[in-house]
Amino acid sequence: MPPRTAKDKQNPKLPPEVTRLLYIRNLPFSITSEDMYDLFGRYSAIRQVRIGCEKGTKGTAFVVYEDIYDAKKAVDHLWLQRSERVPCRALLPTCEDEQEV
Repeated sequence: MPPRTAKDKQNPKLPPEVTRLLYIRNLPFSITSEDMYDLFGRYSAIRQVRIGCEKGTKGTAFVVYEDIYDAKKAVDHLWLQRSERVPCRALLPTCEDEQEV
């Protein structure tokens, strides 16, 4: 097991099935990659954004953060601030099942 970093010591231990990947749904169909980087980039560095463009995937996206704790922080902040400003739902998918946070 690698030594724990200072960032790891500040954050609680997360279950092993939690990933850096967020599944976002209920997005406006007109959202752009730049909008996604603006909205989710305020929490930390983003590695990748993928927006659904097919009939069954419009209004959804995946956001991949550089760090697992940053993904958790984004979900926690979005959950607390859910309103008309941020109408989307952010989920941390797990290996077994998609669980809403």
